[in-house]
Amino acid sequence: MAYYLEGVDWTARQTTATTIKLLELFNSDRERIVGSPGGRSTLRVYEEIQRRVIVSIRRVSDSLGISIPTVTSSLLRLEKMGIVRETTGRKYGRMFAYDRQLAMLNETGEETTSSEPAGNGIARGPRVAL
Repeated sequence: MAYYLEGVDWTARQTTATTIKLLELFNSDRERIVGSPGGRSTLRVYEEIQRRVIVSIRRVSDSLGISIPTVTSSLLRLEKMGIVRETTGRKYGRMFAYDRQLAMLNETGEETTSSEPAGNGIARGPRVAL
């Protein structure tokens, strides 16, 4: 029983730490966007990519009811700010990823071994990849 409780404790600590880091990232990026030109539509697009992590221009346009040119310019602004990255290298059908959010979701927690039970063999859950 202690073995499983250690695993539950470790998982809860890692989830809490990841959540705190994500909230800090979201708040920091939000502040940068609000102070930038085109902030209102860019902020709406940013909030959508927070929810989906990887998006296409068409999907954001459909989800938010914003024109494709507006979504495109907002994503390009976010790319210039280093918040998102275009992943396809194509002119059409481009996809954008929120890399720092992906990186945080992919962390295994092995960097903070002091709170991890030794040799518990507990699966860390699925990793998110592009």
